[in-house]
Amino acid sequence: MNTGEILEKLHKLNDMLFVKYKRQTYVLFALIIVIMVVGVFNYENSKYAGEMLTTSQIKSLLAEIEKGTFGAGGVDLSKMERREGRIEESGYLAEQSSTEYSVREEGGYIYQVKATLTWRDEDDYNILYDNQPDQFRLTVSSPNSNYTLASDWVANQHGSEGRIELTLTLPDEIVSHLSPGDAWTVQVELGDAGDQHKIRPLPGIIGRRDDGNSFDLQITYGYYAPKEE
Repeated sequence: MNTGEILEKLHKLNDMLFVKYKRQTYVLFALIIVIMVVGVFNYENSKYAGEMLTTSQIKSLLAEIEKGTFGAGGVDLSKMERREGRIEESGYLAEQSSTEYSVREEGGYIYQVKATLTWRDEDDYNILYDNQPDQFRLTVSSPNSNYTLASDWVANQHGSEGRIELTLTLPDEIVSHLSPGDAWTVQVELGDAGDQHKIRPLPGIIGRRDDGNSFDLQITYGYYAPKEE
């Protein structure tokens, strides 16, 4: 959905509301634009990719506006308190593969997930080889993948630790419409694992394959839970 299609959809929505509620069209159109702008700023959470609303996020916001569910009804979060959870995982990925981790809190409403991925590539096989860097990508998704934040492919510096951090935060207007215990998803992907390249074309020296790499994943998440008596 390009910008023209988005604007056309906003105009249609505005016309529908004008016919139904007999309001000033420019007021309703301005209100919708304000909601969109607020949504954009609420999702500027990463120094990598995903700093603006994606197409799927815009579609979801428009759908919620059309249904009248954006910011209306839902659970009363003011009667709850904010808490924090933590998950630590380690794993190994083969080249061109991925794995997913579920993040959920029984009876809670998660509003924010921060994922930190770190890895260290193998050392050079010996002084005749130069180990190429690994490339990882990290993605954080809200329940049903309605809102997704993804990093670029990130390669570690030679001999140094690789690191990616992503934080996805949903506004209360969205969180209040989640179901208790809804699961978020954190996906880790490994692209090119980086082979061991020979430094000099010496006789009998050939390159060595690198078929994968290990990683560590730290997840902290904020959630709403009923206040303790």
